[in-house]
Amino acid sequence: MFRILATVLTTVILAGFLGWMHPGLDAVSNFRLHLSVLLLGTALCLLLTHRRRTALSGITVGAIGIWMSAGALPKFTEPARAAADGSVYRLLHLNLWVHNQQTNDVLQLVDDVDAHILTFVEATRSWQKRLKPLEKRYRHVHRCNWSSTSGGVVIYSRLPMVGGSRSCHEGAIMALAKIKVEHTSFTVGAVHLSWPWPWEGAGEVTALKKSIAGIGENAVIAGDFNSASWTYLIRQFASYGGLSPVQNIGPTWIADSVPAKWATLFGLQPDNIMHKGRIRASSAHTLRPVGSDHLPILFNYTVDG
Repeated sequence: MFRILATVLTTVILAGFLGWMHPGLDAVSNFRLHLSVLLLGTALCLLLTHRRRTALSGITVGAIGIWMSAGALPKFTEPARAAADGSVYRLLHLNLWVHNQQTNDVLQLVDDVDAHILTFVEATRSWQKRLKPLEKRYRHVHRCNWSSTSGGVVIYSRLPMVGGSRSCHEGAIMALAKIKVEHTSFTVGAVHLSWPWPWEGAGEVTALKKSIAGIGENAVIAGDFNSASWTYLIRQFASYGGLSPVQNIGPTWIADSVPAKWATLFGLQPDNIMHKGRIRASSAHTLRPVGSDHLPILFNYTVDG
């Protein structure tokens, strides 16, 4: 039994490394970390039997799988660095979730964090009304496709948006706006992609190729990509725009039937943040649950002058 399980797990994990061949394989790779941990446990059980070769093979593949997916583990590898003027900016990202009714928790979190920029996805018409109080402080707002059943994407900013810079791409998949800060500007993006396969995530990235390539020299993109940081889909999106994915944010999603706080231990990492140019990452980590099946992410960064 353990031998069969180890063989199956090994095959699935290795198949996930071939995500460039088919989005179905890339979808499987989202579970690489979980499957690798399970494979290691299975392999250790096999060490107690005479299946030493299978056990050693499982330990090797499991260890490689964990190493190659370490980007999902929360770890602050990059110390906070202040800009020349000491300014550290904050971006709060959250998949609001269409079924979330805890409006006050979301508003309280925004108040507590006091971020300069907010990026929300699954922002329905209902959420538009419930988030109206935010507009007193976040006067610059860019929304895309509020009429969608699953909601749209929206950017709130306390910092001014450059006139004529707001754009929506492929419906509610990506919103872009240029933010003015000090003597420079940078593009902020909010993204919500589908699962790579059997849904249309891979095709959506291809459709966005020109838009991603044209975001400018300085940018920060946050969103629910429905793909972990190590997947081919994320690498492809990042390569189109010359972006660098932020690592070690930690898992952000778990099934809504499970308490959201368990996401940090057992969840997946569909939410990612990318940056380029003068945007310098200081830290990124998940915050307390606020009723969504996704955890919020706080991204601290500086903008080089």
